[in-house]
Amino acid sequence: MSQFWNFVSPAFLLDDLCRLITTVPVKVQKRILRVMVVLACLGRSPNDVNSLPLIAEIITPPFTATDVDNFLKTPSTEFDDIIKFGKNRQDDTLKKSIEALLTAGLNSDLSIYEASYKLVVRLLIRLENDIYFGSLIAQKKLIMVFKGGIASRLVLLALFPKFKNEIKKSFGLGGDNDCSFMLDPELPDFDEIHSKLTDFCHKFLYEVAGSMGCGKAAHYARKVKSVNLNGINIPVEPAERHSFHVRDNQIMTMDYIHRKSVYVSRNDTLDFHVFGSRACFVLIRIKQAYKVANKVMGAEILDIAIPRRADVDYVTHFKHFRDGTYITRACLRDGWLVLESSFKKKT
Repeated sequence: MSQFWNFVSPAFLLDDLCRLITTVPVKVQKRILRVMVVLACLGRSPNDVNSLPLIAEIITPPFTATDVDNFLKTPSTEFDDIIKFGKNRQDDTLKKSIEALLTAGLNSDLSIYEASYKLVVRLLIRLENDIYFGSLIAQKKLIMVFKGGIASRLVLLALFPKFKNEIKKSFGLGGDNDCSFMLDPELPDFDEIHSKLTDFCHKFLYEVAGSMGCGKAAHYARKVKSVNLNGINIPVEPAERHSFHVRDNQIMTMDYIHRKSVYVSRNDTLDFHVFGSRACFVLIRIKQAYKVANKVMGAEILDIAIPRRADVDYVTHFKHFRDGTYITRACLRDGWLVLESSFKKKT
């Protein structure tokens, strides 16, 4: 069984960074700087960014200190954030902004990322040992890839150490562990397999979330005392929350008795269009709960996205993951990636 796993490649990073940017101005600028760093790593001029097909929709948060105060004072149930999704743009933007700050505070170094990485490796090993899913993995009809800002940082540092200062500055710490499990979209029984895979991953994360809550997550959660949003200091403290599952726009609480500090959320209903491209996937998360005034919010620890066949970009790019163009084979050890290619050279 391999000790090396799939991380995104620089080719994927360049493509992904140029597409579908829907965010606030400061994040658009951050994305452009990341593109320039990747270009430099690949031996291209950072000025080439001007000729790339960057897509961006700038959304400026309209909230003020009064807006934030009113938002936090309004009592809410644990699931208001799901119910209101897309209905109250300002509340949704405020919630996401605060949760992004909570995520950054919780993931102040790589400790939480390394712990969640080990959980994903355990999940992968369990899938490989499964008669059904193991066969799909062997045939490259099921591919998992570590992606997101932290995976990008690790890959670039391993491949281009001479640009380490630029990489660390542009791809900072503070992100969660983002993964994607992709099925071959040409599988004839895709929907049935997708459902089984989603349930498999969901069950596993639900089983292991408790151990995360009793370990490093609890230690690091206590360190986050407040977050600062646009100059507004907001006190926070670790809390507890029920795990939940959103299915067919109905919210089902999974923990009827026990609330936990580290919980699991699953959303089967994510389906939207951005710039004419359809995104459609199931998202399963492990999150740390925080009490923020009268609300309970979550800092992200681990995201697992499982795209559906209706997801346009996934269908278009699956072949690049299958042929290895979008993949860097590596393993995480003591905060650094060890490349499979380097390992083979040494042996």
